[in-house]
Amino acid sequence: MDVVVSVGIWSIVGVVILAAMTGMVMGWLAKRRRGAEAALAAFQDANRWCGLLHGQLRSLGQTDDAVAGRAVADAMDSYRKAANALETAGNAEEFDEVRKHATVGLRYIGVARARLGLVAGPQGPPPLATDGRPMYEAEYRAVPDATRARAGDDRYEQPSKAAVPGLRGATGGN
Repeated sequence: MDVVVSVGIWSIVGVVILAAMTGMVMGWLAKRRRGAEAALAAFQDANRWCGLLHGQLRSLGQTDDAVAGRAVADAMDSYRKAANALETAGNAEEFDEVRKHATVGLRYIGVARARLGLVAGPQGPPPLATDGRPMYEAEYRAVPDATRARAGDDRYEQPSKAAVPGLRGATGGN
């Protein structure tokens, strides 16, 4: 009887361990799949910006204007950096760096086109603020709006003019 109980307990322990290991493997596979999907989306985005920069470089060609020529040369350097980084990138962060190189090149293209009297053309996404929001979005504020305060975000706190901290109405000063 003791042998049957002992075998039964070890069978249950084995099934629990097998189920735990299966769950860990499935979680690991799901995490890898999500990482691969994020990297693929980042690659497609970076490749799109590199292609846009390449097309703009081809459309401008050579110019006699020194400033525009320098801007085109800088844009070509940005394109080379982006293209080289695109070949070696393997994760979303590296593809984001590729996109940044390409958008810097598009800014140089914009300078060259403006200098030549052409329409500015695509500039790429706007630069990002320190909190990750585009600087030119409709509701962007360089100084955060106190009405949109988030817990723990000290950028929204107003300096207190109270003589006694926390006591409203009692102002300091003589």
